[in-house]
Amino acid sequence: MKALFFTSAILATALADSLLFVPLDERFTTRVAFLNMASITNYEIVSMPESLLPSLKKSSPPTDIVSWFSQQIGPTDGAVLSLEMLLYGGLISSRISNDTTEEVTKRFDNIVAAWEASGSRSQMYGSQVVMRIPSYNGDFEEPWFWQNYGEAIFNYSFYTDKYRNT
Repeated sequence: MKALFFTSAILATALADSLLFVPLDERFTTRVAFLNMASITNYEIVSMPESLLPSLKKSSPPTDIVSWFSQQIGPTDGAVLSLEMLLYGGLISSRISNDTTEEVTKRFDNIVAAWEASGSRSQMYGSQVVMRIPSYNGDFEEPWFWQNYGEAIFNYSFYTDKYRNT
């Protein structure tokens, strides 16, 4: 709920006629709910087509997303951007990615270069989710090794931190 409040507050106070919106992923609460709220304003929302959205562990190709972003940033007056979507192809993809820092940094550089090349003076707001360590064995939204070692990884992290702090 906080994320929706934050983005709707930006939308309500933005000095823009059109807003580019890159959602966190394909879920209703991270994309459609925002678009529904925005529909009661006077702003035109430009959002990713459904064909570019991820589906659970199937990510959107980040190169396709950056290409779409490059085409859209110029005509809009502002942007609300999920860095997980832009850099990894979605939230779950950001959790299970094996991409190197160099690959992700290059994608970020391409996004900045596209924005600069567009000559846009629009305000851009980026969002990022704080990573979590679930306390269970399972790999629904986590890397494959969480299936067998998730609880052990959580316990190691929890008790290491507790030891440091006490």
